Amino acid sequence: MIGNDIIDLRDRDVRPTERTPAFDARVFTSAECQRISASSDGVAERWMTWAGKEAAYKLARKLDATVKFIPRRFEVVPESEELRPDSARARAPRRFCGEVRWGDSVFACEWVWAENFVHALCRLPGAKPPECRAVERVESLRGGFGQRENPSIAVRQLALRKIARFLAVDEAALEIRKHERIPSLWLQGEPVVGDLTLSHHGAMVAFAWEPPSENRFGFSVSAFGVGSRSASGMEAVKP
Repeated sequence: MIGNDIIDLRDRDVRPTERTPAFDARVFTSAECQRISASSDGVAERWMTWAGKEAAYKLARKLDATVKFIPRRFEVVPESEELRPDSARARAPRRFCGEVRWGDSVFACEWVWAENFVHALCRLPGAKPPECRAVERVESLRGGFGQRENPSIAVRQLALRKIARFLAVDEAALEIRKHERIPSLWLQGEPVVGDLTLSHHGAMVAFAWEPPSENRFGFSVSAFGVGSRSASGMEAVKP
């Protein structure tokens, strides 16, 4: 089981002026607040921590459909003193690892930090990171009122396109359905065994799909794709 969350660092919601100390005290633990305050980049630290909480919550709901998102109950514990070291302001995406604690449960978490986004992916302890996953900037999501593309549609399009390539099937044969806000993959009208997680924020969309533990399809894929797509639908994806 997996959960993911994406934060668009270019979106106005992430600006320091949009969040107050009262907000931080309400959603972060004291240890998280201290780490954010002491960080060389408090904005990145804040949103990487938040993304870890959201990703863990999406995973927790698959274990317990009744769980509520109370941010302080999902505590982010990075491997290092801060999620984003001083030298991380580089153009290439960088990875960081840690865990998110929720009650008696502990989820492994992996973060990707880049110039314009942070992404968190949580999984069960001991599980391998899913190979089929991608992040994409969709510029049409930045349009004005009445001109913005639906982010839910954009993230589904990304997931279906990548999963179809991953499974070597016709994209038109795939669909994504939701039950109690949890997405699942269907092929030719039948559910596909595996676990799917979707996320969007600002102009960023992200997904991950975990196939069955026994790879009966015989497929493989190189891992994390980071790309961009213009309003015309053209894309450029790194292998």
